[in-house]
Amino acid sequence: MNKVFWKTSNIVLCDIANLQKSAGDMNAESSLKLQSLEKYHATMTKEEVAEALGLATHVIPPLTRVGLIKPLGRPQRYCVKHYSRDVLARQITDVNWLDKVVAAVHRHWRIKNARKRAKQISNNQIQINCGA
Repeated sequence: MNKVFWKTSNIVLCDIANLQKSAGDMNAESSLKLQSLEKYHATMTKEEVAEALGLATHVIPPLTRVGLIKPLGRPQRYCVKHYSRDVLARQITDVNWLDKVVAAVHRHWRIKNARKRAKQISNNQIQINCGA
């Protein structure tokens, strides 16, 4: 019986066939994702969520606004928001959800950069009109 192990980003992945034998009918992929989030508490801050997803911390609030990540309770706008580790673990295994996350990040930066360019263009036009 040969066992195959890979190590990626502090998570040890092993041969899926061996995992399925040892875990019974538990889904091997979900057990790997839960294992990777095991180091976090039951509730996670935006910094911990960003680290788990491999994203920058400043990307988490736009994902929350879009509704892809839901904070626990009903936090006010400027409060520290906490997220469920178990819900995040289920979402990480869903490829469609990950696709929506990437699309939301791209949309956020596309809109932000468009606003920045529009502001620069209007500032240049004001300088040209004042200088003439």
